[in-house]
Amino acid sequence: MPNRHLSRHARDRYALDSLRFPDLASARKIAAQMNVPAGDLYALGLIDEALRILLTRHAPPAQMTSAASFLDLRLGAAPVRDTQVRFVSAFPTPTVYRGEISAQEFLNREEGEEAKLNEKEEKPSRLAPALTPSPSPDYGRGELLDESSPTPKG
Repeated sequence: MPNRHLSRHARDRYALDSLRFPDLASARKIAAQMNVPAGDLYALGLIDEALRILLTRHAPPAQMTSAASFLDLRLGAAPVRDTQVRFVSAFPTPTVYRGEISAQEFLNREEGEEAKLNEKEEKPSRLAPALTPSPSPDYGRGELLDESSPTPKG
């Protein structure tokens, strides 16, 4: 799945669709603009994909639903939903970024609608913001990941 939640800022500034690069030369082009080592940026894309695969294979939907329900009970459904909407707005998938659907519509998709999703896009886990680790501060946190916006209120 090459298209994931990438910051709106990175999509705008670097014309990125994902952190996966077909080769090191592609990573070099973006890395030069960001002033980071190309190998490190390329590795970040590989790590991002590896984490996605691990989460997909080892976090069954029932466990994710249970964890999401726990958060709803513990924090309240409204703050959890607000965080999800703000996360998808700040880190839009390609369809949200292009304005084809809103963040709210993206999150409202039913499980049965997953087959209708673009084959390069995946329905997000309700817990994606909590389960996606941030890279080291050395890797363009202000460029690729702006962690200030998707934090919950209150």
